Parts: sequence; C-alpha cells; structure tokens
Amino acid sequence: MAGVGAIATTSREGQQIAVIFSLTGSFPFMFSQFIVTNPNEIFAKALSIFPLTSPITMIMRLSITDVPFYEIIISIFVLVFSAYFTIEISVRIFRASLLMYGKKPTIKELIKYVRQG
Repeated sequence: MAGVGAIATTSREGQQIAVIFSLTGSFPFMFSQFIVTNPNEIFAKALSIFPLTSPITMIMRLSITDVPFYEIIISIFVLVFSAYFTIEISVRIFRASLLMYGKKPTIKELIKYVRQG
C-alpha cells in the first residue's frame, strides 16, 4: 500500500487505487461457498497460491480437507517472495516519487523508477 500512496497525489486518489487491492483480497469470501464445497478444485488451488488471496483461501482449505504439503509450501513461498518483491518495488517508487512531489507519474515513469532502483 505504500507504493499506492507514493503514486497518488491526493488521499482520495489513493483510496480509489487501494480499492483494487481490497476487492482482490475479498475474493475468497465472495467464493467461499464454492471453496468449501470444492476445496480441491483448480479454482480453489489457484486462489491458494495467488498472494492476495492465499492466506484466507489456504486456511479455508486446511480446515475442510487434507491439503498436500507441497501446496502449503508453494503457497508460503509465493506469499513470502511476492511480499519481498512488492516491498522492494514500493521502496523504489516511493524514493523516486519524493522527488516529483505534486506531479502524477505516468506508467512509463513508474517502470523507469522500478528499473533504476
């Protein structure tokens, strides 16, 4: 969310961008009936690996059925790796956006900030 805050010029704009992440994180609740009835289907497995939904989905699946150990390890690895990667990108964007206070960065500029480090 720090990366979102860094690219937003106003608090309202930051809230609008943050809604995307909040809604994505609520997918397991929206599909909870499907996950509970079909915990070993590909959709539930995919939500168990996707970083924004994996904590909730994996806990749902673990409480319902026996989840293979390798799926738990993959889920944790992807979650930890994506958290590190997201923090690294957010730091780069935040550092570069401090120099451009008041100017809304474009997608090209954001990519440039991430690459420059």
